[in-house]
Amino acid sequence: MIILRIALGDGRVLAPYAGSHPAMDAMTKFNFSDEAHRNVHTFHTSEIATSRSSEYEEVDDSEEGKQIRTQKMIEDVPIFAQERLATMKTVEEREAYMARREARIKRQCEKVQSATVS
Repeated sequence: MIILRIALGDGRVLAPYAGSHPAMDAMTKFNFSDEAHRNVHTFHTSEIATSRSSEYEEVDDSEEGKQIRTQKMIEDVPIFAQERLATMKTVEEREAYMARREARIKRQCEKVQSATVS
């Protein structure tokens, strides 16, 4: 199912790798279009967040605290997003990508977290 969605160009694949570069040799065997290849996003496993401590941090659940956390997430552009931006040829493409990213982060931050439901 995943391969079909990639071939159609409407799926997304996150492909983590641990070595010096992603091993994507099998992708060439499928003869996917350039659009399908653009839907495969590689990232190094070091980019996966790790726990900073074994104790929980106190979280400010006020509206102001939520806005501050949301803004910080928007401003902190991860390496994979920076690499994606570098491949874009026009300013309009980069601005559209960042606008979609910001909207997605805001939607995610507005959702009620299961730990906070009473």
